[in-house]
Amino acid sequence: TCFVAMLPQAWSPTTAALCAALLPHESTATVFGMMGMAGSLAGACFAQILGLVIQQFGYPAAFVLAALLHPIAAVILRLLLRKTI
Repeated sequence: TCFVAMLPQAWSPTTAALCAALLPHESTATVFGMMGMAGSLAGACFAQILGLVIQQFGYPAAFVLAALLHPIAAVILRLLLRKTI
């Protein structure tokens, strides 16, 4: 379970390193700032959505949702970057 708990924590530095590798040097800091803003907004929105999911479907649905979001994001990222990588 420690490995599974570590995987979401590895997501942020991995995407930051990917941005640094793919973008021009001049725009890297701007993109990092936008990533932080998007992460904060997504966290606030996700907290509201998670509350509704727990209220309607209970905690098991919330854990399934949380377990699926990172793999879905990884697949989307891979599809968007398939020509670059």
